Amino acid sequence: MEKWKPTYTFTHYTDITPAWCTEQKIKFILSDLDGTLAGWNEGPDETFINWYRSIEAVGVGLIIVSNNHQARIQPFTDACSLVGYAKCNKPSHKKIEREVIQRGLNTETALFLGDQLFTDVWCGQKLGMRTATVEPLGDYEPLRTSCKRWLEKVVKKTWRNEA
Repeated sequence: MEKWKPTYTFTHYTDITPAWCTEQKIKFILSDLDGTLAGWNEGPDETFINWYRSIEAVGVGLIIVSNNHQARIQPFTDACSLVGYAKCNKPSHKKIEREVIQRGLNTETALFLGDQLFTDVWCGQKLGMRTATVEPLGDYEPLRTSCKRWLEKVVKKTWRNEA
């Protein structure tokens, strides 16, 4: 069950502040999109843009790593001149490793952010990174994601029982 346990848990991505990133020596955040930075099929809003600018101001880069298609992530990459990778097939880490890690990203100063244990956290751990989860954003989720939420609750109960 440990392979799905995040290093950190937050309520919202904006809880990851510039000061926290500096304190934790975070230089890059690899982030899921849907449910993490925006609700399903919602575009970038002022909250996202302002948050990104605040972490960028202290030298933290953001890379979007999504299982969704390129047209979905494009509004976010365009709004803030970000790098983004679509169709990552998480929890597989192969594409992210090829596109980001092998090109020089230091996993010791990176954070993998997402809203799902079985895709985002597991992928980040396979990459050897610290991981963080947020509460899912938005009112809608695809059925496959909703089903995984039930399993996530079961896994999270085992962590409480370990304490």
